[in-house]
Amino acid sequence: AIWFDSKARQSRVKAVLDDHDCYIFDMDQTLSRYRIPAMYELVYQCHMNFLVEHRGYPSALRDIPFDESFVRKGLVFDASTGDLLRVDELGIIRKGRHGYAGGWLTDEQIKMKYGKLCKWPKFEELHGLKQGTFFSFNTVFDIPLAQICALAVDYLDAINLNPKPGESGGEGEGGRGELSYQIQGDLSAACGHNYDPEAFALRRGGFFPALIDYPERYFEERSKVRAWLETQKERGKRLVMVTNSAYDFANLVMLQSFGEGWKDLFLVTCYAAKKGKGFFERPAAEVPFCALPNSSLPLEKGSGVTRNGPANAVGEPLQRLLPGGCYSGGHWSLLQEEVLGRWA
Repeated sequence: AIWFDSKARQSRVKAVLDDHDCYIFDMDQTLSRYRIPAMYELVYQCHMNFLVEHRGYPSALRDIPFDESFVRKGLVFDASTGDLLRVDELGIIRKGRHGYAGGWLTDEQIKMKYGKLCKWPKFEELHGLKQGTFFSFNTVFDIPLAQICALAVDYLDAINLNPKPGESGGEGEGGRGELSYQIQGDLSAACGHNYDPEAFALRRGGFFPALIDYPERYFEERSKVRAWLETQKERGKRLVMVTNSAYDFANLVMLQSFGEGWKDLFLVTCYAAKKGKGFFERPAAEVPFCALPNSSLPLEKGSGVTRNGPANAVGEPLQRLLPGGCYSGGHWSLLQEEVLGRWA
């Protein structure tokens, strides 16, 4: 089998396609393609709205438009300093800034703050995929949050420099003391509010309702890719889709991308797979496949609900998979056993 995901190199894929009988695809930015500017704008606005409406951030922040030129994949926000950083593979800080209003720090300013080597002291934590007092922005769903972090820093700095009566502005010249920028709880709450899989069926938050109502704004139509998939299926290739996304969201994306009957392209489709959190790593018994009994039923318009309840409702854990099935969770070992063994 060969895996297709957003990191696959086109030249390598073309060279080995004919050597494999089974193609396994990720969905996000692989089978599907987001309309990035529109998606970034949506992510920015719905998270900013939550912070203003539920966390007491000033409403004036909503008047600041999203700036796509400001964000990029791989930026890191260090909550202990309020700095937004770009570090290389050795942990050397290549760019940095404090807040949104100010410009990027000069090389000399970075050296003054982080030492002559310009080494970010928390790089080893980042390399170990631990996130304590920092955030890293790497996906379409969080890259726009870098601007929100920078705006929050400006807001907190302004409070520290100009405290309200009865509040302390900190120690030191101009009222500036040691100031913490611990906004992780607020951002996590915003992400949970907008991205919780249950929010799709409930039309909660600003993210899923916008996608449900206007999918053409956020997802590209992929008719050429569909034609290619149909050709591969006719050639006898076994096509499988494995996504971390819940079924109702994935169905929305794929329906807009490939049209009606998209599931017929695949031998099996797997949802909520938790790649990176169990699909490959944990013992198979801890992450069983479960059937999605409502996946064959039509969704009520503008929702993730069928006549029998939520589309994401799962059945009992399974010991075997069936061709044409839709499954939630699971482990690579059983999928491999079925697709590459029993069904071969």
